[in-house]
Amino acid sequence: MDFYSDTNSNLKLKKKIMRRIYMIWLSKKLITPFAMEVVLGIILMILLASNFSFFNVWHNAPILSKPISLIYFLALAFINTELLVKLLLISSIIILYSLSQKMIKSVAYLLTKKDINFFFQTRKIKDI
Repeated sequence: MDFYSDTNSNLKLKKKIMRRIYMIWLSKKLITPFAMEVVLGIILMILLASNFSFFNVWHNAPILSKPISLIYFLALAFINTELLVKLLLISSIIILYSLSQKMIKSVAYLLTKKDINFFFQTRKIKDI
């Protein structure tokens, strides 16, 4: 009787451990850094849209034919907004910049079949 309960608990423990191993393996296969960046960007945009009214800023902004007054308006609007909105806006811009950089590199590689660095010059490690 003791042997069966001990074996049963060992099997349950083994199944529990293997289930965790399979979940970790599956998450590593399914979740790439690019996918995580896209999901983070979407979450940031949703949070930004819930805390920030694009339409009110667009409505209050001066006309586009006066770019200096538009830049001045956007700078004052950014300075006078809440800290949370500032952080969300800055992080959204960083994520969008990173995604656009990767997209441009991918399109350029598909068109030319060469690795092109538009925004950053990277150093390649040479064998000595």
